[in-house]
Amino acid sequence: MYQTNQSYEHVKFTQFVWERFYKRGNQEDDVSLKTICVECTEQDKFTYIATLSFTTLNSTESEALNSGKIILVVSHSQFDSWISKFLMWRTEFSNRNKINLYILSKENTIDFVEWSETGGVLVINFDMFQQIYYFKESMEVAKQSVYDCIFDPENNLFIFDLLCSEKNDLDLEVVKNMTNLKLIFGIDPQIIINGDNQFYHFAAGK
Repeated sequence: MYQTNQSYEHVKFTQFVWERFYKRGNQEDDVSLKTICVECTEQDKFTYIATLSFTTLNSTESEALNSGKIILVVSHSQFDSWISKFLMWRTEFSNRNKINLYILSKENTIDFVEWSETGGVLVINFDMFQQIYYFKESMEVAKQSVYDCIFDPENNLFIFDLLCSEKNDLDLEVVKNMTNLKLIFGIDPQIIINGDNQFYHFAAGK
């Protein structure tokens, strides 16, 4: 079960992310690689992500900040659960339908085309994500365009849900090398630190 009401803690989390990823005029503007490692309960995790997604995608500043695309990378075992939670969450209030929700899998690539044009939340499982990352050179042209769109550092915020993942689900070297804004749930920040990156840590309730 997940929490559906936005508490002060969930709003504080969204503000924390926005100040570090999108706020202009601070001393860190020249740092293009930013990562936030998030420490929270499984119960809070969904509401953190849903609240942030809704706020970011519906902000009047979203287009100017190139923040109109969010990619949620989850374990294969949690893929269907994430889709169900988002769909249920969207139906509770009509304005939440403003979040476009898409999936990318071996069986479904049609959603990707619309997501690349309109933005929204794209849900991918770890296996598909790594396949796209590692096999770019061997892909036909159509699939290379998928890679280029997903890993475009100008547009995309990545959210990695590692709280429910198996130990070897995701190659963390991929995450270290990505030149994108990244939120990572369920990992010690020391594991993912890269000397060229700017790291932050958010601990719920602290």
